[in-house]
Amino acid sequence: MMIEILKNSAMVQGLLEKYRAYSQRDRRIVLGLGASCFAAVLVFGLLLPVASYNDTAQVNYRARLDTYQFMQQNKGVFDTGKEGASVRDTNQSLLGLANTSSKAFGFVFKRYEPVGDNGLGLWLEDVSFNRVVLWLQRLDSQYNIHVTEIVVDQQSRAGMVNVRLELQG
Repeated sequence: MMIEILKNSAMVQGLLEKYRAYSQRDRRIVLGLGASCFAAVLVFGLLLPVASYNDTAQVNYRARLDTYQFMQQNKGVFDTGKEGASVRDTNQSLLGLANTSSKAFGFVFKRYEPVGDNGLGLWLEDVSFNRVVLWLQRLDSQYNIHVTEIVVDQQSRAGMVNVRLELQG
């Protein structure tokens, strides 16, 4: 039905009349140019974008596969389970553990207060950011004590910070 409408349109009829008025040689040139334009549209509008998408998809797939394989090979490193965590004595308080473990890093709490049933709020001033991160990692890995909230304020000296944090565990 659509082809019938196109055949009967005034514009198509006008183009066909102009085409028929050309010599045989000119008709071949017009057909060749039309075929070339069609091929260009097909290649640049369809085939190249599809090939580009395919290449991008393969690169993304390989990158994700490499990441997956890396994580599988290092599964123990990425495990969030705490099977290796030290079991802490039931008599050890959260404050006691935080205080004794912080001494190895040279921390003195500016302030501390209980938070909820088994939480502890701590304030540290003018401490090394890197040492805070290492201390928190030790609390997590050895005693299964987690940070639930942390606020870090940069100080004027490079690498030094004020920290307010809440621990649970």
